[in-house]
Amino acid sequence: MKKAIERLFREAVRVGNDATAVRVRKGEMEILADWTPESGWYWLGAADDVMSDLESGHEGGRIRNAFTAEAVAFRAAMDCPEPTRADRKAAPQMTAEEQADFDAWLIDLKAQNRKREREDAERRAAMLAEGRAAADARNNTPKPEPAKKRSGYGFPF
Repeated sequence: MKKAIERLFREAVRVGNDATAVRVRKGEMEILADWTPESGWYWLGAADDVMSDLESGHEGGRIRNAFTAEAVAFRAAMDCPEPTRADRKAAPQMTAEEQADFDAWLIDLKAQNRKREREDAERRAAMLAEGRAAADARNNTPKPEPAKKRSGYGFPF
């Protein structure tokens, strides 16, 4: 029974991601597909996380299409309730008061960032002016006389 469920799982991942092959190594799942950004094997994540995404019908992350016939068969074998597309789209929305609070917080955050950037620019300008003054002071000091040559024996003659 366990091998049959594992086979269903691999097939659901393969078909759900338009992959040509699936492999699991040390609990990590990889697929071989034409659409992947890299050539070769593409890492999907931990096999347990991929399985939970497939069981819950979550799309867009590790599974591109969680509503294939293979995915439905896998969820039926695991006794998972079948999610609907409406369940996924019914995300909680902010109330008008929450939206107003969020907008006020965002405006305040932008103002703080502008203030911080202005302070950083002033601090950089002060450091630059201080560095220039120190360089000018170094350049205007008289140079010391070169030391007298010494013989190889440590005597100054």
